[in-house]
Order: sequence, then C-alpha cells, then structure tokens
Amino acid sequence: MFTWILGYFYNQPENDGLLGFGHYSMNINGIFNPMNENFSVLFNSLPFRNGQKSEGYQFLGAGLLLLFLIFNIHYFIKQEYYKNRKFAYFFIGYLSISLVLISFFGNFLQEEKLSILDVVLLFLWITQLVLLIDFSRKKLSKRISYLLIPALVCLLISLSNEITIGETRLLKIEIAHELNGIFRLVRSSGRFYWVTNLIFMTFIFAYFHKNFERKQSFKYALLIFIISLQLFDMQNIKISSGLDKEHK
Repeated sequence: MFTWILGYFYNQPENDGLLGFGHYSMNINGIFNPMNENFSVLFNSLPFRNGQKSEGYQFLGAGLLLLFLIFNIHYFIKQEYYKNRKFAYFFIGYLSISLVLISFFGNFLQEEKLSILDVVLLFLWITQLVLLIDFSRKKLSKRISYLLIPALVCLLISLSNEITIGETRLLKIEIAHELNGIFRLVRSSGRFYWVTNLIFMTFIFAYFHKNFERKQSFKYALLIFIISLQLFDMQNIKISSGLDKEHK
C-alpha cells in the first residue's frame, strides 16, 4: 500500500519518458497571472505555455500581491539597507548580474524573445525571493526558518527542468534517461509551488504580527483591507462558476 501511494506501480518501465514533468510546471509569471479573465477584475491574463494552466495556476490575487509589496517596502526601509554599504554593493551586483543574465537569455533564445514585461516580472520575482530568504534567516527563529528548506526545494521542483516566463523558455536541462523514473513521480510539478507559497505567506504574516504588535488597530485595518481587496479582485470566480452550472 505504501509503495502504491508513492506511485511505485505507476512508475513502470513501460511508462517511458517524463510523462509531463517539464510540461505541467509553474511559470515564473504565475503569481501575477490570473490565466483567465474571470479570475481577476484588476489583472489581465498573461501568456503561458501549454500545460501550465491547471497545475501551474499560482495567482495570488490583488490583496496578497499588495501585502507582498508592503512587506518588501517596509522590510527594506526598516533594515535601512539604503544606508548599508555592503548591501549597496550587493544590490548593484544583483542588478548587474540580472542585466547580464537577461542580455544573455535575450541573445541565446534567438526565436523566443523576452518582453519588457517579462523582464520586469522576473526582476520583481527574484527580488521578492531574495528579501524573503534574507528575512527568514535574520528575523525568524531557527525552528521556523528551517521551513525555508522545503520551500526552496518545492520551488525548484515546481519550475521543473524547463524554466519559463510567459511563452519564453529561459532554460532547459536535459535529464538522463536513468533518472526519468524519479521525476515521473512529480510530473505535475507546478502544484509544488503551493507549498512554497503557503510557507512564504506564513513568513509575511509572522513579519507583520511581530512588527506591528503595538499597532493593533493598524494591523487589523490592513488585514481587513487586504481581504476586501482580495475578494473584490476575485469576485467573478463565483459568477463564472454559477454561469457554468446554469449552462449544464
């Protein structure tokens, strides 16, 4: 029974290849991409590759995206990184490496070009990741910060061996045939980012709870506003579901 749950009997020699690993993955623009006009009032759908619409659906919604943005700005100011020379060097280096990588991919991809929007979203996504990792290392207890390990592991699995943003494939890593059986077990890899996202949201809620402990009224007002914005942005989901039932 245990081996069946792990997918052992599904993972037979006749099931050759990766059976979807790299296809049912997460798109880097996923957290910004509702993928359907009915899933967001405030955001338009962004391009994505086939196979990423279901397992790769990672849209946070306007409320949570605003919460992440507030975290980035508040944490950056509170840490006084703008006064920290080491961080200034790090940030300049980060910008330089980002530009080099973007330039490299732009030339390397040839037929698949990165749009300006892709570049902006890629930069925002990496910046968010860097700040969350920095916060979890410095400000959380070791017991909680250890959650960063499964978060990053699940992130790598969700991106799969084909890293994409929009319709552009940034990188493809060929997997040895002998290892196909291992990756077949996680073929619908996009869903693994759900774990990463929940851990990151836990970090952010912990941050706001800790830093606004004496400002209870502001904290609750912010929470109510975030929830209201989230519900407003995703209000058409219920409407579209109701229409589908009527047609059935």
